[in-house]
Amino acid sequence: MLLLKDHAEVLITVEELGAREEAREIAKEAEAITEIIPQRLLELELQGLMERVGPNEWELTDAGKTAAKAVAETVDILEQPPQEWTHDRWVGSDTILALKHSALSFVPERWEELLNERGLSEDGELTKAGELVLEAYFKATPKLYVTQDVAGRIAKLPPGPGTLKNLHQIPGNYRHSR
Repeated sequence: MLLLKDHAEVLITVEELGAREEAREIAKEAEAITEIIPQRLLELELQGLMERVGPNEWELTDAGKTAAKAVAETVDILEQPPQEWTHDRWVGSDTILALKHSALSFVPERWEELLNERGLSEDGELTKAGELVLEAYFKATPKLYVTQDVAGRIAKLPPGPGTLKNLHQIPGNYRHSR
């Protein structure tokens, strides 16, 4: 799960507006740059937090509603709207790992700082916002998004089990070393 300040702003705006809102209305209410909103809506849809219910209409999923509540709780805890938060990336894989670990056992000091700065824990305990983020993470059903480029590469793969050597023989194919 990846939630930026813009995502948090969109989640809280859609929660306040209600269901089946158009991207134009969301952009107007969020007071954000209109071109960013459709991209953020798509990103939230791929994460399973929003769903498209019409050509230009969106609504929150159950996981999205939980995430929106987490944003509202964080706004109360930090006493700042999302656009004034110190970190552009509010929730990421590192934050989710720290939240999971915090819910199960001891959290290292470095992780505790990460969660405290984001309003997700306080005095070694998860805040309501932290619990809600973790709940939204487990509720969400992300979607797989395959671009035309990726689809083309998949189509060129040889059938059956193969070796890495077979993959290197495909034109334009490359391997990430890390």
